[in-house]
Amino acid sequence: MGNGVYAVPIEAVDEDGCQRYRLWAADRMVIQAIHYRKADGSFSMNKNEAACMAAPKSR
Repeated sequence: MGNGVYAVPIEAVDEDGCQRYRLWAADRMVIQAIHYRKADGSFSMNKNEAACMAAPKSR
């Protein structure tokens, strides 16, 4: 994300196949919200903009 702010994955993908991320920085406060990776590699808090994989099929 830049300037010492990192997007850290949160557990496994959700039920829609979307990987969730939280922001982390060692030297500053960051917003505590779920972020999603977009197709261009940037991040968004809007799940509708996320580049999700197909949800895993249950057996």
